[in-house]
Amino acid sequence: MIRNNKNMNRINLPQLVIVIVILALGVTYESLAAHSTHTGAWQTEIVSIENRYNGRYPEGLVVFTGSSSIAAWKTLAGDMDPLAVLNHGFSGAKVSDVTRYADRIIAPFKPKAVVLFAGTNDINGIPGKSHSADQVVRDVIALFDQVRSRLPSVPIYYISITPTELRWHVWPEAQQANARIQAYCRKHESLHFIDITPNLLNENGAPDTLLYKPDRLHPNKRGYEIWTSVIKPVLLRDLGPN
Repeated sequence: MIRNNKNMNRINLPQLVIVIVILALGVTYESLAAHSTHTGAWQTEIVSIENRYNGRYPEGLVVFTGSSSIAAWKTLAGDMDPLAVLNHGFSGAKVSDVTRYADRIIAPFKPKAVVLFAGTNDINGIPGKSHSADQVVRDVIALFDQVRSRLPSVPIYYISITPTELRWHVWPEAQQANARIQAYCRKHESLHFIDITPNLLNENGAPDTLLYKPDRLHPNKRGYEIWTSVIKPVLLRDLGPN
């Protein structure tokens, strides 16, 4: 019996180690999967934004957030001077993504105002993935509600979905969304719509290619100068320089 037990021990010990490893890996994979599902696709970028502050969030500044045209606006702080601003854009974001992370990249900063640019990735023209104007309007209103639930009196400025050559074929849908969001903002105090569309079109009423990068989607230096020339005066008028 003793000999048989030793043999069993010799046989089972490696197997036991393998089982333990598999179980450990199973827990790890399960935990990672749950973590990924909870945090979403932009966790790395959101954590990167949070890590700029090490838990010491500056308050009373203007938070710009939204998709890649905000994230890539490297001259934002200088362009908005003397307004003090934070850039919390993250590439590829749709409206619902900004809503998902609003409690991490907007609310803790108790901003003087919030400037949003999101929606262009929603109405993207990709079959089966492009949202309707109805959906975008619903999502934008949900985003407004999410921010106002945490910051009831904060002014929110929504920058219009921009006309681009890459997505020109879905521009009519984007125009519908813009018009309805603008109408909604007019009915609610502290919600503001900033329409930069007219400044981005050429004399033929098409997107001015001189204002965009070669990808025909994101603004170049001249494009950001146009953005600044429209957005900054509105913010200074409403918020003052400090």
